[in-house]
Amino acid sequence: MADRWRPVWADIDLDAVEHNASVLCRLAGPAALCAVVKADGYGHGALPVARAALAGGASWLAVALVEEGVALREAGIEAPILLLSEPPVEAIAEAVARRLVPTVYTRSGVRALGTVVGAVGSPPVGVHLKVDTGMHRVGADPADVVSLARMIADDGALRLGAVWTHLAVADGAGPADREFTALQLERFESALDRLDGAGIRPPITHVANSAGTIAVAAARRDLVRCGIALYGVAPTPALAEELAAATGGRRLEPVLSLHTRVTFVRDLDAGTLDRAAQLTQKTNQFNLTLRRHSREEIERLAARPAAICKTLELDDRFASHGLIGLGFVVPSDEDPETGLIDTLLLSCRVIGRTAEVHLLAHLGREASASGYRRLRGVYVPGPRNALVAELYPKLGFQPAGASGDSWEYELDASGPIESHYITDEA
Repeated sequence: MADRWRPVWADIDLDAVEHNASVLCRLAGPAALCAVVKADGYGHGALPVARAALAGGASWLAVALVEEGVALREAGIEAPILLLSEPPVEAIAEAVARRLVPTVYTRSGVRALGTVVGAVGSPPVGVHLKVDTGMHRVGADPADVVSLARMIADDGALRLGAVWTHLAVADGAGPADREFTALQLERFESALDRLDGAGIRPPITHVANSAGTIAVAAARRDLVRCGIALYGVAPTPALAEELAAATGGRRLEPVLSLHTRVTFVRDLDAGTLDRAAQLTQKTNQFNLTLRRHSREEIERLAARPAAICKTLELDDRFASHGLIGLGFVVPSDEDPETGLIDTLLLSCRVIGRTAEVHLLAHLGREASASGYRRLRGVYVPGPRNALVAELYPKLGFQPAGASGDSWEYELDASGPIESHYITDEA
C-alpha cells in the first residue's frame, strides 16, 4: 500500500507496444509475429504487453515457463503460446491442459510428452522441435533432428508443428558475426533438407529474433520471435536505421520511461562545497570525495598549486552521461617527491573498470614525468588494490609498503614506463 507514495515510478506505454508490433509485422510480413513476453514481459507486465502486441498484429506469444503461459491463459488470452524451453516432466500435464505449445529437443522430453498426452486422451499436440545450430544454449544436435522428428511422427499423441532455431549473433555487424549467422542458416537448411529426404515436412519453420527480423531477410521464414524490439529498443543503433529504411521511415517507440518527483531543493551560494565534497589531506593518506559537484568546482580543485588533475569523459555516443571520473595527485606536505593520489568514479554505468584504468594510468604517468618518486594513496580493500598492483609496476613504480589505511608505490628509475599500457580504445 505504501508503494503508492514512492516518488519514483515507471510508465509503460502500451500504445508504443501496439505500434512496435505493427512495425515489426509490416517488416516481417508475410511471416507471423510472435511477441516474446517471458519474465513478466521483461518487467513491463506480461498480460498488458501481450494484449497490446496482439492488438498490434502479433498472432503468437512466447514464454519461457509453463507457469507464465498458465497466467496468460487464466487472464483470458487465447492466442497460441509457445514454450521456448522443453517443459519439465512434472509440468507437462498442466501445459497440455492449458493448450500451450511445447518446445522439445530431447528423446526423454518427446517420450514424456507423448505419454502424458496419451494418458489424457486429448487430440494430438503440436510440438516445435528446436535445433541447436550454434547458439549452444538448448536444442537438438542437427544430427539428431531426423530421428527426433520420426519419434514425434510415430507417436499418435503428438504431431510436428514446427522446426526452429535461434540466431546467436544476428545483431553483429562485423564479418565474423555475419559469417556465423550465415553458417547457422546453412546448418538449419541442411537439417530441413534431411527431414525432407525422410519425408518429413514441418508446416512452420522459424529462426529470427529481433535482430534477425531486422537484419536478415532470409531468417524471417514463417514466424519471427521478437523480444527487445517489441519493447521499443533496436538491438543496435545501426539496426534502428535499417528498420526505418525498410519500413518507410517507421521507428520503434520506447515502451518504458522512468519518472521521479523532486523531493527537495536547496539554494547555495556560488562556489559552495558541502561537507562530503571537501578535499582532505592527512599525514599518510589522501582522500577525495566529490558529490553534487560542478565543473567549476572541479576546475578550482585542479588549480591547486602543483596539482595534477585528470578528468575523464565519455565520448559523443554517451554524451548524456557527461563526466564520469576524476583523479588528483598533489604533493605531500612532508615530502615534495611523494604524491598523494586518489581517483573517484562518478558513474560506472557504461565502462566501469576501464575508467579507473584510464585515470590511474594517466595520473601515474604524469606523476612520474613531473618528478614524483613515490605515490601514496588510500587503502581500499577489494578489486581496486589488485588493479593498482597490476598497473603501477607497468608505469615504473614498485611497491614500497602498505600499512593501515594507505598503500605506497615507489618509482623504479631503472625500468621504462610503458606508455602503451592504455590505448584510445580502452
